[in-house]
Amino acid sequence: MGMAYLMLDMARTRPTVGVATVAPSPTAMRTIIHTPSPQPTVSMTRTPIQMPLTSLLETVLIVPTAGVNSPIVEVYVGDTSWDVSDLGNHVGHLQGTASWDDPLGNIGLAGHVERADGTKGVFANLGDVQVGDPIIVKRGGQQWNYVIRNLNRVDPNDISVLYPDDHSQITLITCDDYDLMNNTYRERLVVVAERVT
Repeated sequence: MGMAYLMLDMARTRPTVGVATVAPSPTAMRTIIHTPSPQPTVSMTRTPIQMPLTSLLETVLIVPTAGVNSPIVEVYVGDTSWDVSDLGNHVGHLQGTASWDDPLGNIGLAGHVERADGTKGVFANLGDVQVGDPIIVKRGGQQWNYVIRNLNRVDPNDISVLYPDDHSQITLITCDDYDLMNNTYRERLVVVAERVT
């Protein structure tokens, strides 16, 4: 039972989307539980388990000229649009856009320019990038390289920039042009980068 608790505790403290935990076989459990007698003296002091800082399946976005080096999490569609309320200081992969495993398509990634508490968001410096700058995506032992091809600003309600495409590209999107009087953003900054080999 102690082993089962440890496995559940690890899963709770390091949630990872899309990773299945395989439980040991009943034979292995019998081997672990039924130890020969007499048993050696065991210290009851817990030794912390050393976990890797990143999961093998964690996906990370790196935009050197914007100072971005952040894990990518999934952002799901709510009632009327994507729910970015829990995005925090992560980059969000927008549900319904292409995935990393698709050979072609438009992968939509969103991030806050400013968080609710007034601190800088993950895309606070996205406006500093230029055409030709590199963007890197890493997951496990894989790496995808992109080059920025286009920067523009669109209406906050314009999601056409996230439509499917017949190229292999990523589209980074964040809020821009804050209107203090109306407490809203007037535009979205859009950065499009194409995959290179």
